[in-house]
Amino acid sequence: GFCLRHMQPGMVRVSARQCEHELCTKDGYFAHENDPRGRFCSQHKREGMVYRKSGMATCEHELCTKQPGFNFEDQERGRFCLQHKLDGMVSVHAAKCSAQKCNRRAYFNFEGKKGRFCPAHKLEGMANVAPPRRCARAGCPALLP
Repeated sequence: GFCLRHMQPGMVRVSARQCEHELCTKDGYFAHENDPRGRFCSQHKREGMVYRKSGMATCEHELCTKQPGFNFEDQERGRFCLQHKLDGMVSVHAAKCSAQKCNRRAYFNFEGKKGRFCPAHKLEGMANVAPPRRCARAGCPALLP
């Protein structure tokens, strides 16, 4: 096979997850709820189809197809999406505190750096470097505390 850059004229891309629409060469990542693999690209997806990347985990809540990003503090893989997370669950994608045996969220560091410590383990002179949270209403510029 050849990469896209080195394909010769007349060659077509062959992929196991290629969109099933006639003459489309894009990857198919959309399918019906109970179909485990993607069949159509975003341009040719049918009504009611959801994003289905092969091997991609989905929220454990019944019938939810969103990506899971929340679990309990000592876990690394997400189990539930934001809408269905259980009480006490935290984002598994957020940076964890660099202090030994601390799993709390890290959002303190020196200005211009990414969060490295939680409030309990921040060093003198460190500030909250997390991006400000904004109101969820579309178009509202208000910052949340």
